[in-house]
Amino acid sequence: MFPNTINSHLYAHGIPLRWIRLPLLLATQGLAAVCIAVCAQAIRGIDQLESFLKSQSVQQDIDIMFDVQDIRAVNDVLLTVAILVSALSIFCISILSRDWVSALVKTRHSNSINGQLPLSTRALKYQAMALSFTTLWLFTVLIPTTVFVRQRSAKVTIRQLDATADGTVAAVVVGVPLSFWDSKGYTVRCLAAAPWFTFIAAFPASLSTWSAYFVSKNLKAGENSKWSDVEKKCEEA
Repeated sequence: MFPNTINSHLYAHGIPLRWIRLPLLLATQGLAAVCIAVCAQAIRGIDQLESFLKSQSVQQDIDIMFDVQDIRAVNDVLLTVAILVSALSIFCISILSRDWVSALVKTRHSNSINGQLPLSTRALKYQAMALSFTTLWLFTVLIPTTVFVRQRSAKVTIRQLDATADGTVAAVVVGVPLSFWDSKGYTVRCLAAAPWFTFIAAFPASLSTWSAYFVSKNLKAGENSKWSDVEKKCEEA
């Protein structure tokens, strides 16, 4: 009875591993949304830093040159990847939920007659490939992002009275910590954590989708009846 109950929950209605895939996809979507918010906040914070330095340049009548293109570039790429992960997760959640609800409202008789697998199951291969691609892309981006946030600083040069001050003097003059990790004011340091949480959810979501795809290869048209038999045995037990 117990193994049949597990099979019924995991593989019934032609939607394999739905109890595992849906929570992982929801977690991926939620954490990707958090990553998007962090990236947007980092962009806003970097813009505030640049505005502050420009105002200091005007007030003190000095020429302040600053360069934050390294962290801005990886942040822009990370934001793009996070948006793709979020959009892909929403799509997978939508078709999976639709098929699940449709299977629940159908009678078992009509479900057994219709030998066509649900759309979410037929598209599992493409879902798995897309999730794997975006997850791998996310991993390759979050490594340099973490390194940049932990080790790099805004490159600021001050020219005053025909003399050039180094970054240490610049930090004292403008009154703002230039290290990305120390600059809590523009929350760039959050970029070192948010992508990792998204990856931790996206990686198992990709694995579960691939697992569901390999299982679905046995659920071809006309073979759904064996899963209906499993459900009937569970009810009889």
